[in-house]
Amino acid sequence: TWDEVVKYKSKVVEDYFKLKHDLDSVSGVDSLTDFEILAIAYDRLYEADEMIKEASKAINALNKSAACDNLGYADVRLMTVYTWYSMVNRGNLSFDEDELYSSADYALSRAREVCSYAQFLSFLPEKADQLMDQSEELIQSGRYIYSMFKSYQATAICRINMETVGLDNNTLKIKVSNDINVTREKLCKEQRKGIIPIMAMSYLEYAQSFYNNGDYVNAVVYLTYAKEFAYFTEQIAYDLGIIVHIRNKPLIPRSFGIDSYVLYLLLFLLGLGIGVLYRAVRM
Repeated sequence: TWDEVVKYKSKVVEDYFKLKHDLDSVSGVDSLTDFEILAIAYDRLYEADEMIKEASKAINALNKSAACDNLGYADVRLMTVYTWYSMVNRGNLSFDEDELYSSADYALSRAREVCSYAQFLSFLPEKADQLMDQSEELIQSGRYIYSMFKSYQATAICRINMETVGLDNNTLKIKVSNDINVTREKLCKEQRKGIIPIMAMSYLEYAQSFYNNGDYVNAVVYLTYAKEFAYFTEQIAYDLGIIVHIRNKPLIPRSFGIDSYVLYLLLFLLGLGIGVLYRAVRM
């Protein structure tokens, strides 16, 4: 019944705000692994928010099926958020966030440079401007790692349009295939240095899945994010001297009798499957 749909929406919205509060309340993040985990959790939270908005539109349009579908996917996304959030403080690599001011400032300057070029070519999305404004505010409040995340998002958004302009579908397919291979090799090199670029790996798997399904435009979107966040992780590691310190040590420790790296990959695949299924249904 509609009463049940509305009640379900209230429950999902309540869970959303509770998890958002929990994530916003995390302070003193001093582990590269923890930061990447939180960034992924925020990304999934954003997806849940978008699905809740779609559900609200469906309810207003009296489309019960679409409302239930979107609420269901939002609910699962929130469970994924909780799973990632519960992994915070399991990293073994610490740093002082104050050391990252110059990195955050550089990331924002780089984003502005790329976006200025995009604007010159008439490819500057409004979202990129908003992200750079948020990044600057975060620097001023001393939240350097979150500022960097916003800056690299803005850079990726601007690069997406610039990298695809004028390409037909076949050329785009070839470009994406080559870029996936190059990016995968780059991530392998980072892992050999002792870095597990969690966000980049997650986005690369999304890109590979869309490529396999012939959706080269979405493949470019996620591939661009993968490339930017691979650079992001490597930049932090070099700035903090992490690569030198842990060259022969694993970034993620073993726990619960299973390699945590394997556990993370399983979660990637779970999130990937849900995301692709959701998009397929909406199409």
